[in-house]
Amino acid sequence: MMVLCGSASTIIGKLMSQEVETTSDDGTVVTSAFRHPLVMNVLMFVGEASLLLYLRLYQMSNPERT
Repeated sequence: MMVLCGSASTIIGKLMSQEVETTSDDGTVVTSAFRHPLVMNVLMFVGEASLLLYLRLYQMSNPERT
């Protein structure tokens, strides 16, 4: 599950970081790089770290399943 979620977050992060084209009022196309915010990176880190914590708690409660 961690590999699946980690891969999905990497792919989504790559898609989010691509260039964005917008059209201004006078009709010219402006290309700019999108930079994702620090909050998004922190949320992804916390999400994956919580999966590790859950896995460790699960292993501690069920030692015969490790």
